[in-house]
Amino acid sequence: MVRERRSFLKGEGVVTVVGAGGVVWRAYDQGVFSVGEGPAYEPWKNWRNTNGGPLALVQAAILAPRVECCVGRQVEHFLARCKHAT
Repeated sequence: MVRERRSFLKGEGVVTVVGAGGVVWRAYDQGVFSVGEGPAYEPWKNWRNTNGGPLALVQAAILAPRVECCVGRQVEHFLARCKHAT
């Protein structure tokens, strides 16, 4: 009985380590640990390398944040947690 439990726990430990290693490998393979790199970040790297014209304006507008949305949420978040904002 004790021997079966020990061998079961050893097997589960091996499966857990192999599974965790697989998850880390998959995350690395998908680029989870390379922050700020890849095709999704290309517009931020070369937004100034355009020829100008209306296309450059559209590209800049796409990258621009919506200030009224972001700032309003930050202020609401701050006021909701501030003790002195009553």
